[in-house]
Amino acid sequence: MSESVPAQFRPSACRSGFLPRWSMGRVLVVDIVPVAPGPLVAGSEVVVHSREGFFEAAGENSCLSWWCGHAMAARTALEETQDDEGQPGLVVGDVAFRSVLPHGVPRPLILAAYHAGFVRRLLGGPLDSPPHWLCLYRNARLQYPDRPSFELRDLASDIMPGETDAFFGGHELSRLWAAQTLTLGLLRRCRPNMM
Repeated sequence: MSESVPAQFRPSACRSGFLPRWSMGRVLVVDIVPVAPGPLVAGSEVVVHSREGFFEAAGENSCLSWWCGHAMAARTALEETQDDEGQPGLVVGDVAFRSVLPHGVPRPLILAAYHAGFVRRLLGGPLDSPPHWLCLYRNARLQYPDRPSFELRDLASDIMPGETDAFFGGHELSRLWAAQTLTLGLLRRCRPNMM
């Protein structure tokens, strides 16, 4: 191998050429829902929902083993702050942020959200990697390329047709249930390290 290649990119006897394979781990599904329609501005009220689950390897794919506990929710107003480039941005308040994360345990391996970039931006900087972010929307487009619609509730209804009323109903947890179902469907199709 050429000496012009930096050392960290050269093959190593102790470094595998494969992606890490997570045989099991925790996944936290997070969703942020505005309380009222309209653009998000400083002071807009949102509800942050989360639910934790565990996945394990099942053959070539992973499967979500179970959801633990109840869904957690926190209602808060968005706060204005500056992003890394000094531009104004919106974030969820620290109290709400901490209240929807599991307490007294290490961070989950994966944080899953329908639009992970949006959720990550609103949650702010404390959640760098790990955990690893799983964008449900992007992965649904990769796993189900022929679908006419990538609306969260439509995707969840296709995975669990018997629960359509729950996904399209007016319950405050409808979107979280749909995100959980889509997470389950994606983990059944592909290992998380591949997403």
